[in-house]
Amino acid sequence: MLELDQPSELRSLEFDTPSVGWQAEVYVADNNPGDLEGWGEPVATFQESDSGTNTVTFDETGGAVLLWFTRAGDDGQVTVTEVRLQR
Repeated sequence: MLELDQPSELRSLEFDTPSVGWQAEVYVADNNPGDLEGWGEPVATFQESDSGTNTVTFDETGGAVLLWFTRAGDDGQVTVTEVRLQR
């Protein structure tokens, strides 16, 4: 989860991983709601996963972003080495 100092316009989420075979969803909220149900519907999904840099674009306003992995990688885990949020 990424929390911002104040809500702002968000354009994309990008992250680096050596893992393959995973799937994920991205959620945006005004602030951290505390549980997955409170985040509402995902604003973007990663269905086809690969190692390297993965990017998803969206047009949302919020103060918190959740990257939620719905499927582990082929080796049973997901490693994320860096995350970038574009505003």
